[in-house]
Amino acid sequence: MKIGRFVMRKSMFIVGLIAVFTLIVALIIQVFTSYYIYNYQGNIPSDYRVAVVFGAKVQANGQPTRFLKDRLDAAIRLYKEDQVDVIYHLKRALFLGKVFGLDCIGYNADSGPYKTEGKQIFREILANIKALLDIGNERAPEVIIAPKK
Repeated sequence: MKIGRFVMRKSMFIVGLIAVFTLIVALIIQVFTSYYIYNYQGNIPSDYRVAVVFGAKVQANGQPTRFLKDRLDAAIRLYKEDQVDVIYHLKRALFLGKVFGLDCIGYNADSGPYKTEGKQIFREILANIKALLDIGNERAPEVIIAPKK
């Protein structure tokens, strides 16, 4: 009986540590990036001319999910209003860009609420932890397409 309680307490302690670590990571990224994220298109500084739109799931019928549609619609608006020259999305990307020395900002394209928002938040928290681990391990991103010269 004592061994079972000891194992249970130790397991609960480890789960608690993981939960605290996860919350700290999420908070750090939230605080670090909040200053650089714009929710109103008119506030975006004019000296930023490249937008990065990260993908999201495409439905079986070939249509973008609401997440992706909102991102694409925002990018198209920015492009048509001549606010960006190149289009590409946010918190994790912005955080990584800042960590690697890029002068970058973000534009919140999501119009939510979304049906799967809870799932996406959980996925993003895990992805944020992975991003920090990648930085800690000095893992370089894989380049699929060579940049134009």
